[in-house]
Amino acid sequence: MATGGSSPSDGGSSLSLFPERLEFVNMDARYKCVKCNNVLRRPLQTSCGHRMCDICVDELFAEHGDTADCPGREEDCDQLRKNDPKSIFKDACVRREMGQLKVFCPNKNTGCAGVYKWKDIKKHVESCEYRPLLCPLGCGHVIAQKELEHHEKEQCPKRPVTCPSCGTNVLSGDLQEHLEELCLEALHSCPHCGSGNMKRLQLEEHYKTCSKMPRRCPLYRQGCEFTGTKVRIRKHEHAAIKEHITIVSRALSTHDFSVEHFDKECQKVNIEIQKTAERLNKLSSDNTVGNLEDKIKKSEVR
Repeated sequence: MATGGSSPSDGGSSLSLFPERLEFVNMDARYKCVKCNNVLRRPLQTSCGHRMCDICVDELFAEHGDTADCPGREEDCDQLRKNDPKSIFKDACVRREMGQLKVFCPNKNTGCAGVYKWKDIKKHVESCEYRPLLCPLGCGHVIAQKELEHHEKEQCPKRPVTCPSCGTNVLSGDLQEHLEELCLEALHSCPHCGSGNMKRLQLEEHYKTCSKMPRRCPLYRQGCEFTGTKVRIRKHEHAAIKEHITIVSRALSTHDFSVEHFDKECQKVNIEIQKTAERLNKLSSDNTVGNLEDKIKKSEVR
């Protein structure tokens, strides 16, 4: 079994059916290029009986000029001449023989077990039900053609569905989030007390009075981290009076410090404003005196 490294993701009409992309059931050495040692592509034969891909012949003369030794490197190999039909020519016989070689479908890895003649493989691939196709809805999944319709209708997270509660059209992959976070008509149960069959707005109103919903201590902004139900909060308020007094005192002390600091900063700003005003007054006075002196000098000149 010979392989040329076929790629299932290249299935379909876009697949390049050159031999390096196919897996041959059997591969005789006579169908391999004497230069690159891969399966022949558009084979040419030399005057000494070796075969090369047409592209390998072009590379050979690009490397060596108008004449080059045959890559077969056997004792009776000829020196090859560029553009000489007697030196290198098309091998129509081998081309026909290679067209009859058996190859596996390039979609073998996605489930196709077919074996076909190389000359017929392109026609098969174009209609192969196992050829991989990119989901047209945009989810990014690659699906075998035979499964694509089922994927689009039943599995794709990008397929449009209707919310069973409000009738809004959403993507399948977003439906759960829509029901849990956005839909105003979906029915919910309170996660704290278990009361059920409430729409979102009703649930939000229920939270305000739910006896089992966890709540924060009224002094949480001041630093108390206790949480609990309404009943536990009331018990906490009675049991933690000393702790709350300490928390409030600390908060007030911090507040007093902040106020004092703010007052000092205001005083500094006021002082700077006063100094600036004095400098402006002085500049204004200097300009006035200067103007009077100029006027006196002009009068004396007259």
